[in-house]
Amino acid sequence: MQEDPPVTDDEYVLSEQDVIITCTDTAGRIVYANDAFLRSSGYRREDVMGEPQSIVRHPDMPSEAFRDMWATIEENQPWAGVVKNRRIDGGFYWVVANVTPVFERGQKVGYMSVRTKPSREQIAKAERLYARLHATGRNRLRLAAGEPVRTGMRGLADWLLGLPVLLRLWLIMATLIAVLLLQAFGMNRVLLPGLPALWQTWLLAGVGAGLAMASGIYLSRKILCPLRAINASAIGVLCGHIQQRFPEQGDAQTRTLGRMLNQMNAKLVGILIDAKISIDVIRDAANAFADGNAELANRTDEQASAIEQTTASLGEITETSEQNALGAQRANLSGRETAESAEVAAQEVHRTVGVMAQVRDHSRKISDITSVIDGIAFQTNIIALNASVEAARAGQYGRGFAVVAAEVRSLAQRAASAAKEIKTLIETSLDTVALATQAATRAGETMNAVEQAVTRLTHTVHDIALASQGQSAQIAQINEAVGQVAGLTQRNAILVQRSATASLGLQQQTQLLETALSVFQIGDTHETETSHSARATAQERNELPAFSAQTLRHADQPDGPAAHRVPIVTRSSGSAIGQATLSTK
Repeated sequence: MQEDPPVTDDEYVLSEQDVIITCTDTAGRIVYANDAFLRSSGYRREDVMGEPQSIVRHPDMPSEAFRDMWATIEENQPWAGVVKNRRIDGGFYWVVANVTPVFERGQKVGYMSVRTKPSREQIAKAERLYARLHATGRNRLRLAAGEPVRTGMRGLADWLLGLPVLLRLWLIMATLIAVLLLQAFGMNRVLLPGLPALWQTWLLAGVGAGLAMASGIYLSRKILCPLRAINASAIGVLCGHIQQRFPEQGDAQTRTLGRMLNQMNAKLVGILIDAKISIDVIRDAANAFADGNAELANRTDEQASAIEQTTASLGEITETSEQNALGAQRANLSGRETAESAEVAAQEVHRTVGVMAQVRDHSRKISDITSVIDGIAFQTNIIALNASVEAARAGQYGRGFAVVAAEVRSLAQRAASAAKEIKTLIETSLDTVALATQAATRAGETMNAVEQAVTRLTHTVHDIALASQGQSAQIAQINEAVGQVAGLTQRNAILVQRSATASLGLQQQTQLLETALSVFQIGDTHETETSHSARATAQERNELPAFSAQTLRHADQPDGPAAHRVPIVTRSSGSAIGQATLSTK
C-alpha cells in the first residue's frame, strides 16, 4: 500500500444510486468490495483486498465511534451511524454505515458493511456530535449502537426514555393505579393533610389526567406518528418506490425500527442495483454468446465439410499407398530376379573370358607348330637345293632326281608360304582374341557393377516396400483418427445447437428478469455514469469472500435480547448481492 497523501477538503458526494458494500473477516480485513466502494474511495481492487477496513478511516472521526462499532458488532448486534471516510487522494466522503455480523452454520465468519448517501441534515448532525466527542471525550457523551447517550443524571433520563415502549406503558399504568389506590384508601389525607378533601380529590384526579394526557401525547407524537410515517414509507416501497427512506424519528424504539428498515432497504437497493448491472452484463454476454455460437456453428459446418473432403482424400491416398506398396513388392521381386540374372550373366562372362584365354593359348601353340612347319619347309628347301646341285653333277643320270628335287623345293616353298600365312592369321587371331578378352573382362566388371547396382536397387525397393506398408498403416490410423474427429465434430454440432438454444433461453430469461426488476423504481441507473463505470468493470469483479464461497446463510444470533437475521451474500454473474432482514421480539 502506498502512503496516504495529506488530508484535503475535497468532498466526493455519493449519488442516490450508490450503495457501497464491503465484507471483511473477523479481523477487519477486506475480502470483498463492490464497484461503488472502489469509485467512492478511489482505490483499485488489488489495493484493498486483504487490507484492513481502516484504510478509509478519516482522522476527523473520533475513536469513540469505532470503539462503539466494534463493541456492538462483537456482541453480534448491528451498528449504524454516519461516518466520514477518507479517499485515496486525501479527500473525503460521507456515508450512512450499517454494519452487521455475518454467520455461516452458526459461526461468525466476518462482517458486512452497507453504506448509502446521507442527507445534509444527517451530516451536519454528525459533525456537531463528533465535535462534542472530540472536545469532551466520554465525560459527558458516549455512543451506544451508534446513538449518542449522555452520562450522569441526563443519561439516566435518557435511559428511562430508552426503555421498551411496553415497559414504559406499564410504568404509566402503575402510576395511575397508584394514584387511584391513594384516593381509594384515603392516603391522600396523610400525604396532603392541609388541603380540603375536595381539593385533594381534584388534585389526584388532575395528576392522573395529566399523566394520561401526557402518555397519550407522548404515544401519539413519539410512537403513533412515526409508525404512521413508517407505514407510509412501507406502502411506497410496496408500490415500487424502492428508494423510499423510512423516518428515523420519535421514540428510541421507533428510531431503531426506522434505522433497521433503512438498513434492510439499503441492502435491498444494493441487490437491485447490482442485479440490474449484472443483467446488463449477462445480456451483453448472452448476445456475444449467441453470436459466438452462430459463428461456431458455421465453423463447425465448414469443419465437417473439410473433414469429409479430408476423409475422401485419405481414402484415395490409402488406395494409392496400397497400390504403391504392391508395386514396390512387384518391383522388389523383379529386382531380385534381375539381380539373379545379372549374377548368372556375370558368371557366363567370366566363363567366356576363360574360354577366350584357352583359345589364345591354343592359338599360340598353333603358332609354335606353324613355326616348326616353317622350319621344316626351310630345311626341305635346303635339302632340295642340295639335291639339285648333286643332280646337276650327276648329269644325265641325275636328271630325274633333279625333277624330284625341284618338286620338293616347290612344295617346301609352298609349305613355307602357307605357314607364313597361317602364322599371320594366327597372329591376327591372337590380337582379336586379346581384344575380345579385354572386352570380356570389361564386360565382366560391368556385369559385377550391374549386379551390385541391382542388389542396391533391390534393397532400396525392399525398403520402399516396407515404408509403403508402414505408410499404409499410418494412413489407416490417420483415417481412423479423422473418423473420430468427424464423430466429435458431429457431437460438437449437436452441442452447439443445444448451446444456441440455451443462449436463446438465457436471453429470454434476462429479458424476463429485467422486466420483473423494472417494477422497482431505483432511478435511471442505466444512463448514469455510475452505472456505465460499474458495467465496464463488472467483468473484473473479484469473487465473494472465502467464507461465503457458496452462500452466507441466515443464522439466528446465539445470544442477546433481540433475534436478528444476518446478511445473505450470494453470487450473481460475478456480482455480490447483499441482503439483510432483521426482526425484533
